[in-house]
Amino acid sequence: MFISDEKLVSQPGFQMLLKIITSECTKFEKRYNKCIKFHTFNQKMIREALTCIATELNARKNSGKIPAIVSAIKTNRVEHENQLVLSLVNIEEELSLRNFAEINNLAPPTLHINLYVLITADFNPSDYEESLDSISQVISFFHQKPVFTPQNTKMPGKYIEKFIVEFYNVDINTFALFCETVGVNNLPSVLYKIRLHYLPV
Repeated sequence: MFISDEKLVSQPGFQMLLKIITSECTKFEKRYNKCIKFHTFNQKMIREALTCIATELNARKNSGKIPAIVSAIKTNRVEHENQLVLSLVNIEEELSLRNFAEINNLAPPTLHINLYVLITADFNPSDYEESLDSISQVISFFHQKPVFTPQNTKMPGKYIEKFIVEFYNVDINTFALFCETVGVNNLPSVLYKIRLHYLPV
């Protein structure tokens, strides 16, 4: 039996179905908008993370007014600026913590990435002892505060959960070759593995 459009729309079942579809579309739109915001934040997450860590180093009590900056590795320069330089040398995803059940969702899964950051005491040769003090202070700082959360740090975005800073041990020959390649073989340096945990939307 044929039912006109007016009668179909007036059916209780149709009205219920329409409400369900409208509700699901609204949920989809909200999730999509959050997804867009999440991806927008991700476009600058590495820069924001390293800047946040540099800010924390600059705010430490025993900084001695030696600035910490985020910059490319200064290779084989004659003049130095007596500062701590944070340089990104590698990035990897922490697959062991990835929740593959989230992949089919519209919103991206929780993101876990590891940043390998070289911190170099970029000092003039005449200030070598001071450069040793500065790199020692960095090691002491991260030893006392290895975890950065919204509770103890002003985070760069609302989607970040925490940073975990770990001293990264490298074979001496491998590290010496790396330092020689990038031109920091005469500067006190330390390598850290920084685990970044981002919240799902």
